[in-house]
Amino acid sequence: MRIPSIFTFAFVATTAVATEVAQLPLDLHSSGRRTAHDGRKKVAVVGAGITAASLAYRLYDEYGFIVPLDITVYEAASQVGGRINSTVIDNRANRYTGFVNTGASVFSADDLCLQAAIDDTGLRRKVVGVPYPKTTVGVWDGQRFILRRSRDLKSRTKIDYVRDALKYGLSARKLQTLLKDKLLRFRELYGDSSFPNPSLPNAIQRLELEEESQKSAYDYMVDNGLPLELLYDIIQPSVRAAFAHNLSDLNALSALIAMNPSATYRLNSHPRGNLELAYRLLRLSEARILLNTRVSRIGRSSKGKYTVVISQDNARTISKAEEDNEYDAVVIATHLQGTGVQFDFPTPLIHSPLPTFVERHITHFTSRLESKLAPSFFNLSTADDIPDLIFTTPESHRHHRADIFTIEHSYASAGFHGDVEEVENLYKITSSGLIPDSMIARMLGKTPESPLYLLGIKWIHRQAGLLLNQFNSIEALN
Repeated sequence: MRIPSIFTFAFVATTAVATEVAQLPLDLHSSGRRTAHDGRKKVAVVGAGITAASLAYRLYDEYGFIVPLDITVYEAASQVGGRINSTVIDNRANRYTGFVNTGASVFSADDLCLQAAIDDTGLRRKVVGVPYPKTTVGVWDGQRFILRRSRDLKSRTKIDYVRDALKYGLSARKLQTLLKDKLLRFRELYGDSSFPNPSLPNAIQRLELEEESQKSAYDYMVDNGLPLELLYDIIQPSVRAAFAHNLSDLNALSALIAMNPSATYRLNSHPRGNLELAYRLLRLSEARILLNTRVSRIGRSSKGKYTVVISQDNARTISKAEEDNEYDAVVIATHLQGTGVQFDFPTPLIHSPLPTFVERHITHFTSRLESKLAPSFFNLSTADDIPDLIFTTPESHRHHRADIFTIEHSYASAGFHGDVEEVENLYKITSSGLIPDSMIARMLGKTPESPLYLLGIKWIHRQAGLLLNQFNSIEALN
């Protein structure tokens, strides 16, 4: 899944009032407690994901020299990162052998704000392209592979465009026209940090993207004359891979973002991967980070300041000074639905009801080289016919309990034998529900009741997260 482009709107939040909880398991606390009388403007940030980290850093870097800031980040979880997270592979090698990104894993080359953040944090040399040039790709409908390509499904070169025109007709070129026009406008939303409009709906109206933000992606594509076969073979699987949703669940702008032909990258920064970016931005912001600290209520004081009421899941004692903090601004840098924050004052900008969430699961596991996905699971004859990156169609869900969006195969280090590095298979499955041991056993060509440790599985990691149920309105996109 992609790192959400929406995080780059963080600078807009400097003019808005909001909330969420953010912090790191590292000691990110600023040295020394600042007093309430040191002349600093006090800002509370609720949430410690990439949006919060970007916001805290931009406030400090771009405005701190004008108005000295005292930034406090509240995070309900035990670490920072939000959807940008990672975990170390535990393959029983008794030494560090690598990590996997367990959250959003890639970002776009034309995301200018994120690219600037990478440069500011000194992570440029850690950037690597994905997918790799020799990656094989296939689209699976639950019974067979309906399309095979190299590296990716998207068309990026003139040769790719000719290939699509020959297969889907000249009308396939309309997709490239739409992408060139609409994504260029979309980038204007966050291409300049001095962008003056704090209202995303108003900005979308100004850029004439209202239809794309409100219309169903499927209807939009059909109305613009795109071939149904192109939607089924390429657009739908690409959307499912990028957002873990079907085309019918998205607005047109989200689908166009998913089809962005720009190069994609990830951070090969050990041992945190993409999470390192959030860590470094928070460090540079000099914000005070409070982990395991949930904001439950936001009110107004008699002085016109904002007050926050917090609850904690850990045993650390918060001083009375911290508990009674008053802020000049409070920024909600996360989805409001997940915070449970109550407001003691009118909030006309918050639309009700808020969009709902659905659960998505990411499963990683490693196995011995000889223990691979079975060709019989995909109705193939040999293991060499299985692509490295498997996209799926909605029809694939009919044959399995969980809707599998992608299956990715790569390799991970298994440690060293003498001076020789040994490797093992690394698989990543993105799905709508839990992938049980029995399904993994079936994928490996064994009976559902087979114990995984007997099948060559060395390590398995499961993580669940929440995504918006639908991206079918401007408010949902925001």
